[in-house]
Amino acid sequence: MKQNELVNTILKKVGITSSELSIVIMLTMGLVVGTIYNNFIKENIKSNLISSDALNNTLDSLSELEKTTFVGSNIENEPVPELAKADTIVKPNTFTQQKINKKDFKGIVNINKASKTQLMQLYKIGEKTAEKIIEYRLITPFVRKEDIIKVKGIGPKTFEQIKDNISVE
Repeated sequence: MKQNELVNTILKKVGITSSELSIVIMLTMGLVVGTIYNNFIKENIKSNLISSDALNNTLDSLSELEKTTFVGSNIENEPVPELAKADTIVKPNTFTQQKINKKDFKGIVNINKASKTQLMQLYKIGEKTAEKIIEYRLITPFVRKEDIIKVKGIGPKTFEQIKDNISVE
């Protein structure tokens, strides 16, 4: 009973209703809970997240290292002969440029219509010679295969090598 009288006395002196007092108490409690969360709980969660990020980064690094390191190796990363036979780690691909042997070219190139790249597939025909062939055919189209000998840089020996791979159609 004394509690109700105390509350009523406070309400009369402050000049608010009991509903307004309830709202003020709830807002105050919310402010206290928010302050506690912000200062204590939120910092703890942040540190846990940072720890898990660091852990994930470490695990990723170890995973990448494992892909490139042979497990059966000594400290200098030289494989132990007994274990090298069982190596299952995929070696990184290296892009090696394969040299195409033009002598082995089996296609047929129309010397009146072929592009510079297509002409360069022919044996002994480089970039400059391909350009000369294109310049020549703009002035005088090739009528026979043998006409290609008229292009500077192509002689009878080169013609013998490429005659089965060219056409004038």
